[in-house]
Amino acid sequence: MKRKAKKGYLIVITLLTLVVCTIGAIMNTSFLFGSFHDKIESWSSNGNISISNEADLDSFKDIQIESDVSDITIIPGDRFHYTTSHTSKIEVSVKVQGDTLQITTKMPRQINGGNNSASVEVMVPEGTKLGSVTGTLDVGDFVANNLEIDCIDIRSDVGDIKIDGCKGSNLTVNSDVGDIDLKAIDYVTVNGTSDVGDIEVQSAEDLQDAYVDTSADVGNVTFYHNKHKNSYHQEHNSGCDRSICLKSSVGDVSVE
Repeated sequence: MKRKAKKGYLIVITLLTLVVCTIGAIMNTSFLFGSFHDKIESWSSNGNISISNEADLDSFKDIQIESDVSDITIIPGDRFHYTTSHTSKIEVSVKVQGDTLQITTKMPRQINGGNNSASVEVMVPEGTKLGSVTGTLDVGDFVANNLEIDCIDIRSDVGDIKIDGCKGSNLTVNSDVGDIDLKAIDYVTVNGTSDVGDIEVQSAEDLQDAYVDTSADVGNVTFYHNKHKNSYHQEHNSGCDRSICLKSSVGDVSVE
């Protein structure tokens, strides 16, 4: 009887051990799969990874921009250099081809949610004379500060255009929806249009003898603190070769 009882106890203990181990394994497996699933859900709901990059660049004379989504900033510094920051669903390319710096951002047409944004900052050595900065931004602000750029031609579908302390010969800016802010600029020819947004120009040179053609379909026009209802026009005075043409469909226009 003792041997049979002992044997029975051993069988019971073995069975209990197996049951406990099996339950533990099941619980542990459930925990692991549950944790893995949570990570996938967190990854999916977050949607994007933030990517940053920076590097020095070869010298260049011109800048060409083709951007789906990005803020673009150009500033003076101590070398040719760029810094980018963007979400993983946006492709950003900054490269020098010949004498031209090409900035390209692309966003897939079909994106399911998530916060998709990008920014590109380009630094050029202080005192550098750039030939041109041209291009289009579908969505994003354009900023250029304290640079000598002979020709600027920038269009933004949705975004502000801000140019401060730059000089050259021709400046053309267009924004479908966004403000245009031109401060301390020194350009011979200035053209600016905005479908919806204000246009403000502060010239480093006196424009009171320049050719002026300004209008605001829905808004006011101010020329050197003198307010006009919807438009202001004047011809060149002798000896002045400067001209400024500004038009806002919905928004105010100001020149100082």
